[in-house]
Amino acid sequence: MFSLEALVDADPDIILLPAWMSVDDFVAEKPYSELTAAKEGHIYNVDGNLFERQGPRSIEGIELIAQYIADVDVADEAA
Repeated sequence: MFSLEALVDADPDIILLPAWMSVDDFVAEKPYSELTAAKEGHIYNVDGNLFERQGPRSIEGIELIAQYIADVDVADEAA
């Protein structure tokens, strides 16, 4: 969990949102719309169960994050 100020200061390349939260609604609000992740379309919904419950699903969560990072790295290299 981040405060709004910490999120804006960090200006992340990727943002993971809970599955129940709308990406479109998130990026429609300032200052979120000004973040690098929003401008480049790197905001993803994820199932919280992959991260919040310990067990075999944790590996799925890590693999999901790795895929998102790889996709951003590939996009950066193509640019």
